Amino acid sequence: MFPRALAKLPLLAGLALIGTATLAAEPMRLVIPEYAPYTSTAGGKPHGIGVDKVVPLLTALGIESKISGGSFGDAVTAIKEGRADGFFLASQNSERDAVAILFAPIVFNNWFWYLAADSKLDPKGADFNRATIVGTVSFSAQAAWLNKNDFHVRIVPTADSLPGMLLEHKGINSILGPELVINDAIAKAGLTPDKFRSVLADRKPFGLYVAKTWLNAHPEMAGKLKAAVAALNP
Repeated sequence: MFPRALAKLPLLAGLALIGTATLAAEPMRLVIPEYAPYTSTAGGKPHGIGVDKVVPLLTALGIESKISGGSFGDAVTAIKEGRADGFFLASQNSERDAVAILFAPIVFNNWFWYLAADSKLDPKGADFNRATIVGTVSFSAQAAWLNKNDFHVRIVPTADSLPGMLLEHKGINSILGPELVINDAIAKAGLTPDKFRSVLADRKPFGLYVAKTWLNAHPEMAGKLKAAVAALNP
């Protein structure tokens, strides 16, 4: 189903994980956010870097998956209510850790500050958190970090609107988000990179969160998932 992604998993054969029988009659129910190019259900079908990585990995372990769209917040709520077994791709935070276990890194996620090209703001300055209003995606790891560190934040459902909001001075003067996600939003908006200045904020492992309830029902899978993710060696 995903031949290019499967080609990237040769080490799984050495782990004797490929070709195992389907784990259970019911597929693993997974949620992905609208976070292109990592994950998306645009067009009615799951796709993106994360899907190309995670689905073949699970298939090699004998785990059938069923993917639906939703925000990061929707995913956590669905796990709490027993409607989902996991979500991806995600960075680690305490709210997610309360209901699920993170298997990472599947890829690394570079967080960048984005400013207008002519902005005088300095993300490394001591008073930056008081001088800026940051646009970011709701329920994202960036939103949680910004709130924890006393930034003024404006959240939006997806990143697509953020580049235009920044350049048109619509309530924000900076953006914090994953490099690939914001670059994708800039391209979708028909804008050029030279209108922005970006500064690296952090480099985070991005992975698959699996519900504790699912792992409790399949205790042998934790070690196999950990080994399979380690074999990706991003």
